Amino acid sequence: MNWCSEIAKVKVRANADAPNDAKTALDFGAQGIGLCRTEHMFFKRERILKMRQMILSSTEEEQRKHLHELEDFQRTDFHQLFKVMQGKPVTIRLLDPPLHEFLPTEEQ
Repeated sequence: MNWCSEIAKVKVRANADAPNDAKTALDFGAQGIGLCRTEHMFFKRERILKMRQMILSSTEEEQRKHLHELEDFQRTDFHQLFKVMQGKPVTIRLLDPPLHEFLPTEEQ
């Protein structure tokens, strides 16, 4: 990446959805994050259950409760991500959850 940086006219940015991914990208010479897909922050078991509860909420009040819990996860993740990036550019795609990635596939 150092050699590329000497002659490149375009800066290289990596896709990263978590602080450890961002650190790896920086270690390989990325100039920033080209895309942070916020929906990928919710694939861990505890988080995907909250996401499913939010999607399947039957009232707006219930949905807001679950969104608030998801917001707490994101706030922590973004804080850590920006800390790792130390002011380098980060492009964030706001929450755009494709339902097929979050809803259970089991019939039950």
